[in-house]
Amino acid sequence: MPISFNFGPENDPELLAQRPKTPVTLLAGFLGAGKTTLLTHLLDNKHGLRIGVVVNDLASVNIDSQLLRHDHGQHGQVEVAELQNGCVCCSSAEDLFSAVQTLVMRSKDHPFEHILVELSGVGDPQAIRDNWALAMECQLPAALLTCLARVITVVDASSFAHDWQDTRKALLRNEAVVHDSRQHPGRSQEMVGQLLANQVELADVLIVNKCDLASDNEPQSTLHVLQALNGTAEICQTHFGRAPAERLLPLVPFGLRPQEAGCEKGYSWTQTAREIQIRMPIEEHVKGKDIECVVRKRASTLGLKCREVVAGTLAGEVCGDAIFEIEGCPERQVLLCLEKKEPGMWNHLWKQSAPSCGHQHCNGHCLEEKLRRADEVKPKFQSFTFERRRPFSSKRLQRLLEQWQDALSSDCEVLDMGCCALKAVLRSKGFAWCDGEQVLHKHRWQSAGRCISCCSEDYWWHHLSEEQRRFRCGNPGAETEYRELQKKWHVDWGDCRLELVFIGAEMDQKTIVELLENCLLTTSEFEEFKEKTSRMKVPRSEFSIGKLFGKLEDNAQVSAEDADTQLLRSLGVGCSLREAAEFEAVD
Repeated sequence: MPISFNFGPENDPELLAQRPKTPVTLLAGFLGAGKTTLLTHLLDNKHGLRIGVVVNDLASVNIDSQLLRHDHGQHGQVEVAELQNGCVCCSSAEDLFSAVQTLVMRSKDHPFEHILVELSGVGDPQAIRDNWALAMECQLPAALLTCLARVITVVDASSFAHDWQDTRKALLRNEAVVHDSRQHPGRSQEMVGQLLANQVELADVLIVNKCDLASDNEPQSTLHVLQALNGTAEICQTHFGRAPAERLLPLVPFGLRPQEAGCEKGYSWTQTAREIQIRMPIEEHVKGKDIECVVRKRASTLGLKCREVVAGTLAGEVCGDAIFEIEGCPERQVLLCLEKKEPGMWNHLWKQSAPSCGHQHCNGHCLEEKLRRADEVKPKFQSFTFERRRPFSSKRLQRLLEQWQDALSSDCEVLDMGCCALKAVLRSKGFAWCDGEQVLHKHRWQSAGRCISCCSEDYWWHHLSEEQRRFRCGNPGAETEYRELQKKWHVDWGDCRLELVFIGAEMDQKTIVELLENCLLTTSEFEEFKEKTSRMKVPRSEFSIGKLFGKLEDNAQVSAEDADTQLLRSLGVGCSLREAAEFEAVD
């Protein structure tokens, strides 16, 4: 089913927003970590839950989906949708929503309690989150009927610690990345390192798998890195992916899993998508004239004239009058059949409020038990933030990054400038302000193990004109980001800054800070930098309508700038910023 914005009045966004959302769990992890094994184990131990599965594979033939469909799809409790020849984080992002949309729309009358999405080995959970946020903003039904509830990342206890220090072996294990590495070898290794870090940092649950294949020290080394990168995630050590399903899957939202039958004092009931049946036992001497039955659109009463047994406000609307009948001998009972006005499963026979915990119990057990943490003692990690309002010298910074790389592959005895202190850094990330060719651009700083990079990204907001800022605010989430910057807006440099976070064990913070400060522009260099950037402007072509929709005709009666402005304002882009007060700048 292709993605569409028109699904009829019954799927109006306001109506969909009121329905309980199916929780979506992302299964992430590098190639060979054991994601499919874990997925298979969860499906084998789903305890009656209806689960939709989306399998993403970069190969031309999706073997995983075929195996899952053969083993589980035939039982009716699992539906499998497959994606292939692309990663749902980028080129096949639309296919992911199409697959999820197909699952949720096909099962509207009996929705899934969970949807599991197995990402490819190079899948980045953050990209999925960003795509989901965009889909919510566009009010796609697939996003309105679901929520990203949990990220489970699987790591290989026998190889993760080695991959973290040296990504070359991990690179060779993934054919899709190998193909790219032939063209950009350095960039591909950096990508693998950052990918491993992102998959761990964004996880709500970390599965340390293949512990049976690891040596004595490998699980502890893996835990050491995982706890440094993500100290809040629950950690579960397993082999063959044997983790308890009730501890991994998120809670089923109240109202999502309807009750198909019930037994109350004096009566019982069952339901299908189209009908409700209520049964009331009666004594042998009771006749039809002794039975009192009243059915309205949203209410029902059933009992004997001497006593009322079944009464209340129904959870949904029924059609017209209903006829009861007496059946059974010698155990007699009254059978009352109610036809639902709209097909679909009700949460319960009667209208009722949600349980105080906010979730529906599954099989008599509320899934609130959390994962066990590893028994090993946590190592003592520390972190610090390096913040400055002065840019780096690109040349000196490049020299430091090269020395950092050397430090990770050399003994401290052969290093100078105290670079051995950088060996204690497990992870660093943030924003960098640099001189050089991309002086108007923000730089993304990341290090993960031996993978270190500082690459230019978007322009700093400070260097954009007012109209360019309004244009950028049309991107999902950009306006919120822009308004958040007022907390750190500088009177002279706006959002331009250095903001780096370092994480490690027993780091020499003083020495690392000195190394970074030595890379800053000197006072005289900073003055030259100010003069240089004062004459530079971001090209209009970077934020023009002409770049998006093609160049304007030569005989256009309005200028390109006026056309851009008129179209932007007609679309409402940046409208809320026109009357916005100036930011309260900080020194």
